[in-house]
Amino acid sequence: MDRSEDSLTSASGPEGFSDDAWIQNRLSALRPPAGWEPNAEVGIALLKQGRRSALARRQKGLYVLAGVALAGTLLAFPVTRVMANRCVDACVAGTNAVGQALGITAAFQSERGSELKTLEVAPGFRLKDRHGNPVELADFRGKVVVLNFWATWCGPCKVEIPWFMEFQQRFRESGLTVLGVSMDEDGWKSVGPYLDEHKVNYPVMIGDDELAKAYGGLDALPMTFLINKSGRIAVVHTGLVAKATYEGEIKKLMAE
Repeated sequence: MDRSEDSLTSASGPEGFSDDAWIQNRLSALRPPAGWEPNAEVGIALLKQGRRSALARRQKGLYVLAGVALAGTLLAFPVTRVMANRCVDACVAGTNAVGQALGITAAFQSERGSELKTLEVAPGFRLKDRHGNPVELADFRGKVVVLNFWATWCGPCKVEIPWFMEFQQRFRESGLTVLGVSMDEDGWKSVGPYLDEHKVNYPVMIGDDELAKAYGGLDALPMTFLINKSGRIAVVHTGLVAKATYEGEIKKLMAE
C-alpha cells in the first residue's frame, strides 16, 4: 500500500485510505502561515477577556442562587405567596448588588404615584399595642411621625428597626415619634417575642388589609412614611434606604 500523501487524494475506497496522510492533512491546518509571529499583547488581552467572561458567569450564577435561596426562605414562613413575592422584590430591588445584577427594578414608587401622593393627609387609624392600649395617629399631631410597615420575616425590615429605635431615643424630646405596624399574618405570635428579644422602644401594632389599602396597598415591605407636624405625608420610602437618609429627612421635618 502506498502510504504517501498522494494516495489519500487519489484513493476512492477504503483500501486506498492512508492513516499517515490523514493525520498530516489535519496537522497542516494547525501550522501557522509563513511569516507569522506571535503577538504577546494580543494573547494577553484575549486571556484577560476570557477570564472576565468566566468571572461574570460565576457571579451571575451566585446571584441567581442567592435570589432562589431568599425566595425559598420567605415562602417557608407563614405568609401568603403574594406577600412573599412582594418582599422578594422590595428587599432585593435597588437595595443591594443582587437586585442590580439580576436587573430587578424597583417600580413600586412610580406605581404608587396615582394612589398616594406626598403632602396628602396621612390616613388615620386606631390600633392596639400588645398590651391592649389604643394607639391613634391623630394623637401625634404636632410631632414628626415615622410610620414603618414591616414584618418579622423581612430581612431589610430588621436592618431598619435598630435605626428607628435610635431615632426614638435621640429625638423623642425634640418631637419625633416612631410607630411600627407589623403585617405578620400570625400577629402577636411572631411579633411579641421579636419585640421582647430586641427591646423595641416605640409603639408597635398589628396592621390589617384595610389599613394597608388606606396607605396605597403596601406594594412591598418595608414601607415607611415620614409624616410632618401637620399630619401630612412628606416622604415615602419603599425598601431599605440609608440610615443617613432617614436622619437627614427627620431633622429637616423637625426643623419646620
